[in-house]
Amino acid sequence: MKTNRTPRLPACALAAIATVAYLIAGPIISRASAPPAFGNASLKGSYSVLLTKWRSDPSSSPEALVGVFNFDGAGNLAISSFTDNNNGNITTGSGTGGYSVNRDGTGVMTVGLSNGDNGTFSIVINAKGKGFQLMLTECNNGCGSSILSGTAIATGGASFGNASLKGAHEFSTTTWTTQNSSAQIDLGILTFDGAGNVKASVTQDSAGTVTTIKANGTYSVNSDGGGSIVLTSKQGSTTFAFAIDSAGKGLQLIKAVSGDSVQSGTTTQQ
Repeated sequence: MKTNRTPRLPACALAAIATVAYLIAGPIISRASAPPAFGNASLKGSYSVLLTKWRSDPSSSPEALVGVFNFDGAGNLAISSFTDNNNGNITTGSGTGGYSVNRDGTGVMTVGLSNGDNGTFSIVINAKGKGFQLMLTECNNGCGSSILSGTAIATGGASFGNASLKGAHEFSTTTWTTQNSSAQIDLGILTFDGAGNVKASVTQDSAGTVTTIKANGTYSVNSDGGGSIVLTSKQGSTTFAFAIDSAGKGLQLIKAVSGDSVQSGTTTQQ
């Protein structure tokens, strides 16, 4: 009586099959990659920061701030420049602070500005530390019922000048006033020549009235990436303060003109 036996593969053949399976599928343990671990060193270098107040109380004043925040990678913060527009009251200056980043990318940042404003922010950084989101949680003058939040984007450089801005940037800005009926949106293109001159083509919707605007002007970039733009059109002249991000491929900006409104927005190189 014959007995059917399953043929056994030689050990060398089994080893070859296992090697091929490993090369195709990879080690199983590598499939579950561990989340990145963060720390204070995850924030290092300069960042363009834009903050905007979102008002839950219509009687409170609108506000926006733009500045250049410098992190040393060890928990210390130096604000080389900022411009604050609090309901048309413009202040500029510098500041200091500190920060702490947890392993999961959340953290806390304290800020003290030369205009007397002080606050504590909750922050969450992105996977590569190239930017973070932030919101105000405590402030020296009482935060009230309004909310201050914003974005930070790495400037992408250590020193800047007018040549750092060259070419066309698409842009969008929003205007808030103490009267909600006066809201305004500007959408268009800013074209920088790399030597301090700028042209603007704008479509403006002001409380439902749409206007096309052509403007010319000048701009100036400081060494830290902060700067200003002055535009003149048939409708008048306006000034913006900005902070460069992404090595000159974008801006965060606010209107820096006395009055009763706040305007803020962003640009991205086309």
